[in-house]
Amino acid sequence: MDFNIIGSGNATPISIPQFFGSIKTEGDQSSIKEEEYEKMLEHAVAHYMTTINAVPALLYVKDSANKYIVANIAFCRAIDKELSEILGKTDNEILPPEKAENWSKLDKELMETNREIVNEEKQVLDDGERKWVVTTKIPIRDENGSAFGLVSTIQDVTEIHQSREQLMQSDKLAAIGTLAAGVAHEINNPIGYVNSNLNTMKKYLTRVTKFVGSAKDVDKEELEDINEILADFEDAIDESIEGTSRVKKIVADLKSFSRVDRAEMEYTDVNEGINSTLNIVWNELKYKCKVEKEFGELPDLYCIPNQLNQVFMNLLINAGHAIKGDDGLVKIKTWADSKHIFVSIKDNGCGISEKNLKKIFEPFFTTKEVGKGTGLGLSLVFDIIKRHNGSIDVQSEVDVGTEFTITLPTEGVQDA
Repeated sequence: MDFNIIGSGNATPISIPQFFGSIKTEGDQSSIKEEEYEKMLEHAVAHYMTTINAVPALLYVKDSANKYIVANIAFCRAIDKELSEILGKTDNEILPPEKAENWSKLDKELMETNREIVNEEKQVLDDGERKWVVTTKIPIRDENGSAFGLVSTIQDVTEIHQSREQLMQSDKLAAIGTLAAGVAHEINNPIGYVNSNLNTMKKYLTRVTKFVGSAKDVDKEELEDINEILADFEDAIDESIEGTSRVKKIVADLKSFSRVDRAEMEYTDVNEGINSTLNIVWNELKYKCKVEKEFGELPDLYCIPNQLNQVFMNLLINAGHAIKGDDGLVKIKTWADSKHIFVSIKDNGCGISEKNLKKIFEPFFTTKEVGKGTGLGLSLVFDIIKRHNGSIDVQSEVDVGTEFTITLPTEGVQDA
């Protein structure tokens, strides 16, 4: 015998699975008192509803007319409707027009073609927010295999998807760090002897200059030419030494930034970390803006240095991208009190609207053009700062600029 679990309006009743052996078939019903039968039925229905309501995913069942005959609590909450407002209704009667059309069309098609969807993951836009969901839709079939209904579950897996993406991002960062350390090692050796040779050449040049200056019977005009050449030669050597010193500094900063050989927690100078990172990203800033630094005296911080360097890099690059004019300025300020270290990175760029300001730390959210931003940078910044028991605040005004302020505990973190 079929037992109606839920019925409302014109909804087609759904049969209760025979969960309990004590529930008799129609032929045995005469041996059971009506009152006892109703209690057993009520008990079975309660267990059935408890089971489907315990499912965290959105769960619903439709009949062949595409009307809802079962829905769990998660589904009701998701569409902000009471169960009584859902049962016996179609999508068009309870959902916004665009969503109703998509859901109804897909469910109807699956029942008509007797096709199923199992664990299909896709990105959706829900009230302006991008989410990832896993959908399963299975037609309910009769003994002949024909579909007369459909069971569907929809599960929000945004956090799982984001965690997976962040793990991939961490792997990429680790690979970049390894590459940076390798490149730094390979470059450092030749730069070392080139720099040494240039210094030797400068010493030789000094001796030659003295010799020419003391030479007799030399044509005055020729002497002037030689002195001019020697002067240019000295300038060239000075510039070369300055250039190789710059390369050596970049290499040192690259090694400091990657810190592959020092990936564990350690005491570090935050100001030094900012300077190293600034040298690494300087190519992103030098043509767009000036950089002003106001570094205070800071205690060494117990942290994972390369992670904090990643934070500084993301914020500095974002500041550079935000600047559009020729008078760009990025101000970096650090200070400390008895309990905290503070880092402020402020730009006079395009700013962030109040609407977007609430979403900037969400994974995959970006205001940059397609292909120019992943939406993971500030999410990664937020996670790293949180991992260090710190906080990050942002103040921004459109066409005025943005300021990020990082707060880190001076006592450090024992398990970042």
